[in-house]
Amino acid sequence: MAVHVWGLVAIIVFYLLIFILGIWAARKNKKKGKEATSEDILLAGRNIGTYLGIFTLTATWVDGSLISGVAEGIYTSGLSALSMPLGYCATSFFFVKKMRESNYITMLDPFDRKFGKIMTGFLFLPALTGDIFWFAATLSSLEFHILKKRYIVVSIDLGTTLTVVVGLDHWITITVSAAVALIYTLFGGLYSVSYTDVMQMLFIFLGLRYIVVFVELGTTLTVVVGLDHWIAITVSTAVALIYTLFGGLYSVSYTDVMQIAFIFVALWLTIPFALSNPLMTSLSETSKKWLGTVPGRDVSTYIDVLLQLTLGGIPWQAVWQRVLAMKSARLAQWMLYGGAVGAVVCMIPPLLIGMVAVSVDWNATAYDGELPFPADDLKLIAPLVLQYVCPFVVSLIGLGAISAAVMSSTDSILLSSSSMFANNIYKPARQGKASEREIIWAMRIFMILMAILTTVLAIEITSIFNLALLCSDLVYVILFPQLTSVLYVDGANIYGSIAGYVVGLIIRVLSGEPLLGLRAVLWWPWYEAETDFQPFPYRTTSMLLSLISILLVSHVTNVAFRAGWLPRRYDVLNGIVWHSESKPKDEQRSVEIEKHLLPDDTKDNIALEILPRQMVEISEARNDDTFM
Repeated sequence: MAVHVWGLVAIIVFYLLIFILGIWAARKNKKKGKEATSEDILLAGRNIGTYLGIFTLTATWVDGSLISGVAEGIYTSGLSALSMPLGYCATSFFFVKKMRESNYITMLDPFDRKFGKIMTGFLFLPALTGDIFWFAATLSSLEFHILKKRYIVVSIDLGTTLTVVVGLDHWITITVSAAVALIYTLFGGLYSVSYTDVMQMLFIFLGLRYIVVFVELGTTLTVVVGLDHWIAITVSTAVALIYTLFGGLYSVSYTDVMQIAFIFVALWLTIPFALSNPLMTSLSETSKKWLGTVPGRDVSTYIDVLLQLTLGGIPWQAVWQRVLAMKSARLAQWMLYGGAVGAVVCMIPPLLIGMVAVSVDWNATAYDGELPFPADDLKLIAPLVLQYVCPFVVSLIGLGAISAAVMSSTDSILLSSSSMFANNIYKPARQGKASEREIIWAMRIFMILMAILTTVLAIEITSIFNLALLCSDLVYVILFPQLTSVLYVDGANIYGSIAGYVVGLIIRVLSGEPLLGLRAVLWWPWYEAETDFQPFPYRTTSMLLSLISILLVSHVTNVAFRAGWLPRRYDVLNGIVWHSESKPKDEQRSVEIEKHLLPDDTKDNIALEILPRQMVEISEARNDDTFM
């Protein structure tokens, strides 16, 4: 495929802007005259203001799955597809205050404090696999169906879009994209991610008003520029890796600023070109198509997936990293509300894009493919509108928006998993012997390994999205009830946690997953054996059974041990809090977490160690009026 010079130039300029901003953010904290700690890298020193937080959170939410998913969903099923972005924007609100006021470093900290490091390691697995396949899916050119039917179709075709629009080989687009995100995240941490997210968001918002954009980076580079798919994927990974590697949350936050700016502007600038095409039929005449309906037999499935998207979006470290990095719990709540509004605003242009796809006379365009679109081509709805409804120059304007949507997710994912590994796996394994420098480098090495693994997966494996589907289910079925119980159920213990983990996993797997070739072994009511279709809301049922198992087993074991029915020596996992104990069952781990969360100038104060949360809140209150 021939390389389109101007498309390649546009991509190079955009990557350079993101890279420079990410590295600048990485150096920003070093100018304060102190060596960066692991908390500085992971949480940007808990110094993220409301406005910066809103930008970086919106950029994390507005990725390929939201933009292309809404456009494709409107085309295939109408407004019923809106449950995906609306449900996603509604996540985390009821958990934010409790998590932020506890001054945790990662989402896994409450598990480590209550269940211990071994159980935390097991809970890290679904979170890690979800991040790995989300990252690989974002870089790849595959299709991700939330439902086996057509209601919510999430397509994150990074490699394919760049291949089509730019003309690069698929592997090139994936590699480049991954590399860019890796580099600035590696150096800058959350600050780099946040600021580049703002820039990327504005660019996407601008470009997509001019074009109908397909927001998958690898695909876009390959199509527009002409690079091989593997090159686009590799370079994209490398860029994100480098600035994230050294900047951590600093770099991620600052690059988020640029990314969200691009996304925001590009999205809205697309609409006039799409709606003014003379081949368009009036939207009022095609309203029945884009309004859509949900057949009665599938209502339960629709509700099941809606709950999965709403509640399953809560236990994701990429979101909690922003929440925990805010200056106070109050500002964290404002950030979430603002981020939700920003995501909804950015959802409107792809909604209109989907309506355009429904209303355009495709037979009158230059499109010479099969009509109606075959199932395998539904993921191409957005790029097809870009190519055949909008001018080519407009598509180049939106190229940065396409890249930004993906970059704003890849750097966040890199930082997300590496944060949990360094703080909740590596640090406990070293039993307090690891220095700050060692923890930071453990995080960076893990980040590099993850970038390499996900890049290879994005290039080589063709079933990433199906695997990502199951991982998304596991996060909902396993992590959500675990997080709920550890935060709101005082009596929850490790025995209940193990029971909930096992029950949720087994029930979900036995319920089957057609996209993975897993036939249902457990037949729920209304099961259709001929089509292997489960209309029953088995995902939510699995989650509820997992939650019930946690509560029931925790209660039974607490009563059995405390009443003397079971000897204390049988509490082999030290999971019971005995009434005779006035301190937490694992004082060393609890004190270590609290001390690490204290400001540097108070760690040596014995009085402050007694009530660290209250003292931190006093410090936070002084900064409540600081929004940036």
